[in-house]
Amino acid sequence: MARILYGKEVSTALWERLLPRIDRLRAAGAAPTLAIVRVGERPDDLSYERTCARQADLHGIAVRRFVLPAEATQAELEAVIDAVNADPRIHGCLMFRPLPPQMDERAVCDRAHRNRCTHQIRICKTADRAEMDSCKRLNGSMHRHGLEAGA
Repeated sequence: MARILYGKEVSTALWERLLPRIDRLRAAGAAPTLAIVRVGERPDDLSYERTCARQADLHGIAVRRFVLPAEATQAELEAVIDAVNADPRIHGCLMFRPLPPQMDERAVCDRAHRNRCTHQIRICKTADRAEMDSCKRLNGSMHRHGLEAGA
């Protein structure tokens, strides 16, 4: 039987996995920090960004926003990605997609560091409505969070 998967359940499982890593950062003297990279002002992105910032605040994670106008150039976004990659005080990155049409999304995603150090939570995530809605991605996310899909 299929079961409805609620966002709160996935969120809870994700935080259960992340909190020990965040605690290790604090124990090492670091202030856990999330970079949010956004190009443009799409209402759905702004809403999701507010939710992410609220959740980060609830868990004692600082947020640094890097916001570019929708007409920003590839070079401007790459400079932001390079700055995020180079800053040892940033431990995670959320970059919103899709990017504006003048940008090479693949090049930007390839430029973002997937991992920095094993003690950091430095995995660049992307938010893309089409990808987030795909069953394949959802099932993978459920599996990573120890949740079972209904039969």
